[in-house]
Amino acid sequence: MSFLQVNNLSVFFPIYKGLFKRVSGHFKAVDNVSFELNRGEVLSIIGESGSGKTTIGNAILGLLAPTSGNIIFNSSDIKKHLFQGRIQAVFQNPYSSLNPRTNVLSIVGEPLLQLRPKTSRDELIKKVREVLETMGLDPNSINNYPHQFSGGQRQRISIARALISEPELLILDEPVSSLDVSIRAQILNLLSRLKKERNLSYIYISHDLATVRFLSKKIIIIYKGRIMETGGVSDIFNNPKNPYTQLLLKSAIEILVEAEKPIRETSETGCPFYERCPVANGICSKTFPQIKQIKENHYVYCHNS
Repeated sequence: MSFLQVNNLSVFFPIYKGLFKRVSGHFKAVDNVSFELNRGEVLSIIGESGSGKTTIGNAILGLLAPTSGNIIFNSSDIKKHLFQGRIQAVFQNPYSSLNPRTNVLSIVGEPLLQLRPKTSRDELIKKVREVLETMGLDPNSINNYPHQFSGGQRQRISIARALISEPELLILDEPVSSLDVSIRAQILNLLSRLKKERNLSYIYISHDLATVRFLSKKIIIIYKGRIMETGGVSDIFNNPKNPYTQLLLKSAIEILVEAEKPIRETSETGCPFYERCPVANGICSKTFPQIKQIKENHYVYCHNS
């Protein structure tokens, strides 16, 4: 069995209208998504803003309850067990994800104290210094505050906080998008090294195709909560089959596509990319396409591919 299995995951949010706030429909943030992740792998989830990438990550972290489907981590349903410390997250903006009133010792050490409340202060200081040194930070900076660090250093602190509990899986939600280009390379190299040293598995959420190509081996393309195409990096970049994938690749680093409509009613059954697809036909508006295998480990959801 795979290290992580996401089976037919759907996350819907109610839409309220009227004076009495009655439910008039549902916003399908994630709709019938399935994938697997093996230990030590990096899986990238790609899509424009609002496509459902972060919702998938939050569901795996247990921050959102699935409307339907399940998530299996190490052979156990994630809803029935508390995987404290074994799944951690690194968020997009290190300026907002770190408490400005808390020093580095408290920020980095908090997950360890949650996992092991009886940890002595001396042991805590030792562990925090060790993980800071692994991040390339001064281990004597434990009493400093976030405003005393650069953006890249703050993200290293965020990674240190995630790693101190010795997790097996990291959810990386746009971890370099708010950093300068030169700093991005440093953080990506750090993440690549840590994966090898600690046999970590990553789910890398991004819309930056350049960083995805550097870090991962497997890719999921998602649009309006639905998977449009999956495959290895070389398959997706060299032989994209879904028109939406082709559009993303044409945009190179930044995704330059029009904003999606924010509300999708539950009655929609066709391809979510239908209205913008250059090769769409009648069946595309009525039925979501069945999965089609292009080659080993390369699959597409498209009537016309």
